[in-house]
Amino acid sequence: MRQIYDICSSKNGELNLIDEINLLCDTEAKRVRSASKRIFIAFKTAYTPSSK
Repeated sequence: MRQIYDICSSKNGELNLIDEINLLCDTEAKRVRSASKRIFIAFKTAYTPSSK
């Protein structure tokens, strides 16, 4: 919380804060997407009957 206040009170603070939040959200979204892709592939592999 203190960090956010420091960013806000600094010069162009608002802009920096928005960039920071966007970056955080973007990074998190990428992480979640790649994780769910891995999970999907794992399930698909597990439930595809092996051709014998």
